[in-house]
Order: sequence, then C-alpha cells, then structure tokens
Amino acid sequence: MSDKELIAESSKYFHSSYQEMIFYQFYARWQDELGRRETWIEAIDRYMAYMKGKVGDALSDTEYSEIREALLNQEICPSMRLLWSAGDACDATNVTAYNCLTGDTPVLTEEHGLISLKEAYQYGKLNLLGHDGEWHESVINSFGEQEVVDVTITKGRRKRIISATLDHKWLINGVLKTTKDLVTSGKKQVGDKIAPVFAPKPADDTVDYRLGVIHGIIYGDGTTTYRNNKKTGHVIRLCKNSSELIDYFDGYKSSNPESYGGDTVVYLYDRWAKENDLKKLPKDASKSYILGFIRGWFAADGSISNGQASIATTKIGLDWLKRYSGVVGMPTGGFDKYSDETNYGARKQDLFRIRFAEGAFTKDDVLMPSKKKK
Repeated sequence: MSDKELIAESSKYFHSSYQEMIFYQFYARWQDELGRRETWIEAIDRYMAYMKGKVGDALSDTEYSEIREALLNQEICPSMRLLWSAGDACDATNVTAYNCLTGDTPVLTEEHGLISLKEAYQYGKLNLLGHDGEWHESVINSFGEQEVVDVTITKGRRKRIISATLDHKWLINGVLKTTKDLVTSGKKQVGDKIAPVFAPKPADDTVDYRLGVIHGIIYGDGTTTYRNNKKTGHVIRLCKNSSELIDYFDGYKSSNPESYGGDTVVYLYDRWAKENDLKKLPKDASKSYILGFIRGWFAADGSISNGQASIATTKIGLDWLKRYSGVVGMPTGGFDKYSDETNYGARKQDLFRIRFAEGAFTKDDVLMPSKKKK
C-alpha cells in the first residue's frame, strides 16, 4: 500500500479530524526509514509488539489480538506516554513512560541553557542533563492536559514549586519515587532529598576559554574607548589585587602611568576587541567561552563571603547567569536585591547579588590567588 493509502486506512478509526490531528502532533513517532510519521495502525502495532515482549506468554494470541482491535477502535486507551515511547526510547530510559511536568517547568539544555519545557518542546530534540551528570539526547513531547499536583522543594529559605503528574518519577535519596509517594496524606516527607547534579565543566585550556576570561574581566571592570565617535577597542586598569590577572592579557600592550598611581593599564586594540562589544554579555558562545567569561566576570565583580561565592549584577546579568551558568557546571542559587538607596543617592537601576549553587563553585573557578584564600 502507498503512504496515502496507509494514512487513509488509519483515518477511519478517528471520530474527528481534530482527534486525528492530536495523534499526529503529539503521539505519532517519526520513522526515518519511512520518511514520515507513523500512522495510527503502525503506532498500535509498535505498542503491541513492545508490550508482548514484556508480558510474553501471560496472554494468549487471541487475547493479544482482542486487545489490539480494542485499541485500534479506541474502545480502550493505553498510557499515551507509553504509546509514544514504547520501543527503543522506553528501553533506553523507562522514565519516558511516565515523566510528565507542566510546560512552565524549567529544564537545563546543553544547547539553550535553562528554558521552559514549553520552549524546549518547540525544538523537538535537545540534550538534557541526566542524573549521571552527563548530557543525553532527549525528545521533548507534549501530552496535552493532565491532572497535576504541586510538589514543594525547599533549600534553606528558597522554595520552588513544581507541578507534576502523580506517576512522575523523582530520584529521592538514590531511590525512584512517584509524585504520589511524595504527597501521600499531604504530609511533608522529612528526610527526602534530591541530590544536586552539575553539568561537566568544559575545557579551560583553549583559545575560546582565554578569550572568554578576557571578555568577562572587561565586562566587569573594563571601558570601551572611542576616537572621533568610532570605537577603537577597550582598556582596563588592573589596580590592587586585580594585577594578578595580567597574565590573561599576554600579548596586549600595557603601561603604568603615574596618573593612575602606577597601576597597570592594559590596551585591547586588536581586531577581536574592536569587532566585539566586550561590555555586553556573550551570545552564541561555546561552553569553554562561557566558562571563561563567568570566571573572568567573577574576578572583576565577584566576592566570597563565608565560603559563599556571588556576583553583583544588574537584572540583565542576573537573567543571563540564571540561564547559562548551569550549562558549564556553575548553576546559580538564590539572589538578593540591593537597597535602592546608596550613600550617593538612589541607584539608576536595580542591582542584585546572585549566589552560585553550593558545591558548584570550586577553587578552580577563582582566577585570583588572593580570592582563593577566602
């Protein structure tokens, strides 16, 4: 039969074109060998083959046949998540059979940072961080509207509410539990802990990494220079302990003018510094570049107090860090807003102090020896 005939054969099982559209949009798997999405009949046959492989001789051939016909005619309904994932996807990771969260749930992706599931769904397939701390190619699906309950996760003063289906699985204390297990009787599950997982940190011995470090330092403390209203590059004054960063500017001209108290001033007038606005946050950068940028930025604007590393930043920087820092294994934690009033009057824009997640920030992330001592 031709593809057109196969699709027409499956169409007779749907009661409306809308119902058929929902199937093809959310549940029909793409089949590379066919060059198209599977039909309803093909999806049910895939599901039945998978279930027969699991159930085996517990059912007779007649019973399998009766179940197949009932499914085709939509007299009974399987788990639609399992209908989609039955086969290699479910064998690879069985959470595909029951993993369901609301569209506003943030997920960490290797390609786009921390985004909502709804946004991730638009890409179809992305690399997500697994509980093993590695990136795994994952298919993002939407399963329509389902009943969900709120699960509250706390860490210190911070609270996060995640809405999940009752059969969603959570890795608690190294054991898989369902949402239903967590909300039983409405009591707090004291002692239940979700272990933090950090992405692997990328290479820090590349040209991209070094350029990222320079960008971060300039973003935090540097200045853009102009001549006749035309950008000429950037300069930075390395005063006091910042002089420890001079090695990252190897190859650039520098001086120690008396007007700056003898502090080292570095001049970045090369093509890269002219063509890139180093006073703006990185866009479309590699992971090594992002890691270098965050470390350089921390060297310029960061601090360590009572073992807690943080960066002072505006709302734009706050949002950027929350989105991209996790991709390089340095996710952020909570943040505080500084007072609007200063000794010099009201701030012109909001300023925040954003902290890095406990355990994510290490001494390797501190470029200045004087800060490593704190």
